[in-house]
Amino acid sequence: MDPARLASLYARIVETTLQGVWVIDAASVTTFVNAAMATMLGWTREEIIGRSLFDFMDDEGRRIAAQNVARRKEGISESHDFVFRRKDGRALWSSMVTNPLHASDGTYEGAVAVVTDVGAEREREQERLRLWRIVDESLNEIYLFRERDLRFEYANRGATRNLGFSLEELRGKTPLDIKPEHTRASFQALVAPLVEGRVDRLRFETIHERKDGTAYPVEVSLQLARREGGGLFFAIINDISERREAERSLSALGDQLAQSQRLESIGRLAGGIAHDFNNILTTILSSVTFLEDAPLNDEQRTDLREIGRAAERASQLTNQLLAFARKRVIKPRSMDIGQTIRDQARFLRRVIGEESTLELRIADGLWPVLADPTQMEQVILNLAVNARDAMPTGGRLTIEARNTLLAEAPPVQRGVPPGEYVTVTVSDTGAGIASDVIPHVFEPFFTTKPVGAGTGLGLATVYGIVKQSGGHIGVESAPRAGTTFTMFFPRTKDTAAQQPESSDLAPRPGHERVLLVEDDAGVRRMAVRALEDCGYQVHAEPTPHEALRWAQSPEGAFDLLVTDVMMPGMSGKAFADQVLAGRGAVPVLFISGYAEDAIVHRGAIDQGVELLPKPFSPAQLCARVRALLDRGRA
Repeated sequence: MDPARLASLYARIVETTLQGVWVIDAASVTTFVNAAMATMLGWTREEIIGRSLFDFMDDEGRRIAAQNVARRKEGISESHDFVFRRKDGRALWSSMVTNPLHASDGTYEGAVAVVTDVGAEREREQERLRLWRIVDESLNEIYLFRERDLRFEYANRGATRNLGFSLEELRGKTPLDIKPEHTRASFQALVAPLVEGRVDRLRFETIHERKDGTAYPVEVSLQLARREGGGLFFAIINDISERREAERSLSALGDQLAQSQRLESIGRLAGGIAHDFNNILTTILSSVTFLEDAPLNDEQRTDLREIGRAAERASQLTNQLLAFARKRVIKPRSMDIGQTIRDQARFLRRVIGEESTLELRIADGLWPVLADPTQMEQVILNLAVNARDAMPTGGRLTIEARNTLLAEAPPVQRGVPPGEYVTVTVSDTGAGIASDVIPHVFEPFFTTKPVGAGTGLGLATVYGIVKQSGGHIGVESAPRAGTTFTMFFPRTKDTAAQQPESSDLAPRPGHERVLLVEDDAGVRRMAVRALEDCGYQVHAEPTPHEALRWAQSPEGAFDLLVTDVMMPGMSGKAFADQVLAGRGAVPVLFISGYAEDAIVHRGAIDQGVELLPKPFSPAQLCARVRALLDRGRA
């Protein structure tokens, strides 16, 4: 081929190649660039030719380029990477091959470089490195292990950090070394669907064992990559310890909610039963009273006393049921529960016996709480008796009271809202309670004691009193590890004194007109007889509607209203409001088998309400009626 055609061919090759061609002279001034090189730099060919090579790089590039040019002058050809600056200032990452140009006499005339834009490839590599750093620094454990022998090829920092092994130590191990619940056979059976191609990914939960022998639950996501030389498993491991703990907490909260709902249901049942029993006991006790003046022989009088004593014991049981059901009338006041505990100390030491010791840890400056002091004494006494029975050969009973600021509910008692509380804990070193028994300890009549050794109402009463006082109670125990009851009583800013108790005066005769409304026939008959025996004019009705019709009739005048609280069709409170409208200040005495929301709040009698709890005696009824009538005249 003649030289002209050959030169033309070379020129076309240089112009059409995708690689850049850059020629400089001995002074590093550009004498030629092809179209590809101009495109890479973002300049036109005319803008590049005639300019120094060093105009297209930053200071660091100039330093490196000067060294490269020096080597070209020495006749050295090189392949290397270099960063140029485009016209818009962006970096041009390149891979280039540079050769020196010499004249026939060996004089250095410049250099020619063939330049390849590797920016896209570099960005892909940078992205691979970035992703690899994410994998390596991930909090999750990430492993690569071989299919043929299960040996680890790679483990990230999360794996070495969580397990306590170095990467070198892990490379000599297999997943079986950190999964104690698996054998090789069980693990191969587990991953078989993945190996056989039936699934693309496996998810399962297992246990990982650290270098120090401790274990923790994990969730595994496993894939299998096929490659020359054998498959490679890729595993991402998520530590699910916190999730398991949250699930346990949620389950415990659900159990506690179910227990609370069960106790609420039992409480409603117990309250209803106690109400009906109190009606019956009112009739029995009143009948015993009426018979005391009858001509009876000694044997009959003995029988009568036994009936009275049995009815009084039954009344005590119903009172305990009412305490559990939170239907017992209480007389709360602002009180120092720590002082109440101190005052009980001497008595409590006698209760638990000489074999056991009592330790009090009462903090100074306890906040006041709103509660009935008598009932608080009963709570402490019941828990002390319970502890004594759990320590038949002796032990230690510790009662602690302190101020507590709760930001969230403690594990011992979920559902306690944030706030300021006085916390009272009663702990013993006794036999403890089995886990399957703990959910039932507050249920009435539930007891692990032998027949005849207790009613099973002690802890039920404690539960009801604490709840009725606006507090919360929880229990922690285990067999042979003792038991701790923890109570939270909200701090009160109310410094009002306790409502004065109305003392039952000795019944005095009267003559006033009394309207009596009571749906229980036995109680109604007893009340009518008792009041008439005291000289009162009594008109009795079984229902509020019948009483309203009578009160609206011409003869429907009365000086005092006695009404049951719970009656079919209308509550006693609603009836009293309706029948007394427009009658002026007529006194009202409510009678009830348990605390009704219509006249009490949290078991405390509403201001201005007079309540006579059932069961009551004829003398108590007449005394309260007389006191109310006399107060109305004052």
